[in-house]
Amino acid sequence: ATILALEPKKIKVEKTKIFNGIHQKNKNVTNLSFLTKISKGDHKKIEKYISIYLQTVPTDLKELQIAVNDKNFKALSSVAHKLKGNASYLGVEDVLSELNELEKMKHFKENTNEITNIVNRVSLIIEQSISELNNYILELNKQ
Repeated sequence: ATILALEPKKIKVEKTKIFNGIHQKNKNVTNLSFLTKISKGDHKKIEKYISIYLQTVPTDLKELQIAVNDKNFKALSSVAHKLKGNASYLGVEDVLSELNELEKMKHFKENTNEITNIVNRVSLIIEQSISELNNYILELNKQ
């Protein structure tokens, strides 16, 4: 069975959407249609790509937080670039424009409050994607 064959009702996830700092429930942040397309529906490949995301992205999030805390905008830009690629493959589209913004900030030294706010919003959405993808893997392995 493929991820697309999973029934959404079986996936129990705390679903939130960040909109202007407000959490809105009942919206997934992941969309696996692109991943399903490039893997031609092969659930082993889908699971492999999701597993890679789940292994690498938590470390990237920590690095992003360290970079913003240290005001290391070059590192922030680099990690944002890496996260953007991973997020696009797994359909975490809600963070792509903000990651793009962070990626362009390698030479900025001002407006650190706004940068911190962007990093916090990105972190919340990425953490939700991790939760959703962990549940997808669990459901896939049940079938």
